[in-house]
Amino acid sequence: MSKFSILPDGSDLKSMGRDLKFYPVENSSPKTLSKDQIAHYNSQGYIAPLDVYSSEEIESIRKYFDELLQRVVAEGGNSYSISSAHLKYGPVY
Repeated sequence: MSKFSILPDGSDLKSMGRDLKFYPVENSSPKTLSKDQIAHYNSQGYIAPLDVYSSEEIESIRKYFDELLQRVVAEGGNSYSISSAHLKYGPVY
């Protein structure tokens, strides 16, 4: 077994045997999304607009990320340094 890598390289990806086919969603009684949203996802591959956060919540999240990036850059990193931020910083998760 190879060592875990947060960012796998091309050979790692090839060896995973992943199934990347699209499988349409089939749900006769959805609880969160509407049937129209599911149909749109199945035909277009996305749902929009999708309101997940309030304006206040997204402002707080944006502020956190801006401050996190500032800290990382001040320590010599760059935006790619936080590509795995969800593994290190609770609020990102």
